[in-house]
Amino acid sequence: MYYRLQMNLTPLAERSKTPMPPPAAAHSPAFTRSPELPAMLAAVEALLAAEGQSAAAVLNRPYATLRPCVAQD
Repeated sequence: MYYRLQMNLTPLAERSKTPMPPPAAAHSPAFTRSPELPAMLAAVEALLAAEGQSAAAVLNRPYATLRPCVAQD
């Protein structure tokens, strides 16, 4: 999730993956300028830190090698 959210802040030519939400989504332009994006990034960064991971380490890995988002029971 962090990787895809961060793509909203990455210049188009440097994006390795489509951002979340994708640019084709009707609410995408407003989302990238909203306070929700930094809030979501901070929340996911805190979750990563609680697991002993850094956000920078996530961004430095190839997307295909990242753990998938799964629901917790």
